[in-house]
Amino acid sequence: MKRYRYFVIVVVLYVVILPVTILPQVKQKTMNINPNQMQIMEMMRDSSSVNMLMDRMVSDDGMRAKLMDKIINRVHRDSSAVMQICKTIKGDKEMHTMMMKMMDKKDGEGMMEKK
Repeated sequence: MKRYRYFVIVVVLYVVILPVTILPQVKQKTMNINPNQMQIMEMMRDSSSVNMLMDRMVSDDGMRAKLMDKIINRVHRDSSAVMQICKTIKGDKEMHTMMMKMMDKKDGEGMMEKK
């Protein structure tokens, strides 16, 4: 009878203690997210934070250059993504005229160097 009670107590302890010790370890393995990534994910949920971050990126020349490089590298071989960017630029009249002026200026500079 004592062995039976001992066996029941041991089984109950295993049933209670085992899930409590194993489940947190499994969650740690699956939730292996970098704290910086977690902060960015939380920030992306808040549109005001995203707008503030984008304004900061646009105002900083270095960050703007990095962003443009990253965009160009991502769409380098994807013609549909390049077309989408071109359509967006062409849709904004101010941006379109500025790009055309810049392209003409660069073409003019290139012609000056060739002469």
